[in-house]
Amino acid sequence: MGNHDSSEQGDVDGTRRNLAAGFFSALGIVTLGGCLTNQDSHSGLVAETTQEIGGTGFQWVDTIVGGTGTPSNLRDTAGSATTGVAVVGGYNVVGDGGGGVFHWDPGSHTGDNGGTIIVPTASSTGRWRRIYSGALNAKWFGAGLGAADDQAVLQSVINVAGSQGGGVVYLPAGNYPVSNILIINALGVSVIGDGKNATFIKKTGIDSTIFYLAAAHYCQIADLSLTMLSGSPSTGSAIWFN
Repeated sequence: MGNHDSSEQGDVDGTRRNLAAGFFSALGIVTLGGCLTNQDSHSGLVAETTQEIGGTGFQWVDTIVGGTGTPSNLRDTAGSATTGVAVVGGYNVVGDGGGGVFHWDPGSHTGDNGGTIIVPTASSTGRWRRIYSGALNAKWFGAGLGAADDQAVLQSVINVAGSQGGGVVYLPAGNYPVSNILIINALGVSVIGDGKNATFIKKTGIDSTIFYLAAAHYCQIADLSLTMLSGSPSTGSAIWFN
């Protein structure tokens, strides 16, 4: 993690303990709170819990992209038979909501979708697959983390849900600026937020259309606000039906 004084390192280790414990507790794999007490938290994590996850060792990785640790991010890290699980602290930075637990699929050639399947750089075979159930969290893919435009990322998450035969795209509380229309063109894809006063999709430009429902059925857009971030709209509507 570079050069840290003891207080900075303590903060980092505390964040890692909390994140790791939360990830594993949510997955029902193992409770980590009591075994992450030493300075080298991720080394202790591996030593104490390897057998708890079926004999597969695992490693701490700070982020999916960016990062300053060693290894710095998941895209720069290939798995192996001995390190087949990665605990990831965030998407851009540790604790930003985009982290999770991934397992290494050594025989996979599937493309990188940015959130649930990650392809290490220069990897021809082998993929990191996120361990999860239920909704697709937009933060796993990098949306809602302060970017100027989340349109491409949100569209990617919607497309992933569609490719899986439908499902919920979950937008945690926050702001999601978009410069272009989000298209739902599949059955059973819903976009759900944390409430109209918590989750905001904000559009720029003169077209106020945020969602276009093409060949979409059994879909729901709920618990969020659709607003204009800037511009004076002269056409469109927040949700446009084919």
